[in-house]
Amino acid sequence: MTDTPTFLQEPVPTGLAEYEATAREFVKELHPLAQAFPVVTGTAFEEIKASIREHGQIHAIILYEGKVLDGVTRQRILQELGLKPRYEVLPANIDPIDYVIAANLRRRQLTPAQRALIGAKLAVLQRGDNQHPWGWSQ
Repeated sequence: MTDTPTFLQEPVPTGLAEYEATAREFVKELHPLAQAFPVVTGTAFEEIKASIREHGQIHAIILYEGKVLDGVTRQRILQELGLKPRYEVLPANIDPIDYVIAANLRRRQLTPAQRALIGAKLAVLQRGDNQHPWGWSQ
């Protein structure tokens, strides 16, 4: 295993000033829908980090409105490892709420209480909030 995977990765500059400038360029703000889910920590975080260190970034970080919709943990790990993230924009024909539910709720080990809290957070973010001025009713 190498420290810097080459699969889908480009190391960022090693100088501190260059690294900080590069990190600011590549680290995106989190979309409110992404913030509805708990932060991955502990063993789960370390396992994902080890996988990315060994295999590189396999799944792109998904952006919506220029903010991270899916891939919060990946972005954080890539930043810690000093690797350039790969981003993709959510296609216009995919509903962002449906996407975060499909991408996160079913793949995470969440307690019933966490699922209820996520549901409550998503319920207050109506379609059209923090999105397009015309909403999703058209």
